[in-house]
Amino acid sequence: MLTGFEMQNNFSIFPMDPATKMRGGDVPLFRAHEHSSCFQRQCCGPLREFSMDIQSRSGERFMHLYRPFKCTCACFNR
Repeated sequence: MLTGFEMQNNFSIFPMDPATKMRGGDVPLFRAHEHSSCFQRQCCGPLREFSMDIQSRSGERFMHLYRPFKCTCACFNR
């Protein structure tokens, strides 16, 4: 058994009730799915490269996000 094994993240995005500033419903407005490599998830953690698709309730792609790999090693920074 492995512990601490990173998986691709999935998110449900709910509307907010402006009066209470709490979740305003039981049905999510959007769903977000991360796409990243297993190697980077295990070895690079929060510095990893990933893309994320955000889909509407009907399953249509609403937005696509991309974050490049963030190297913080001093020997690669110039």
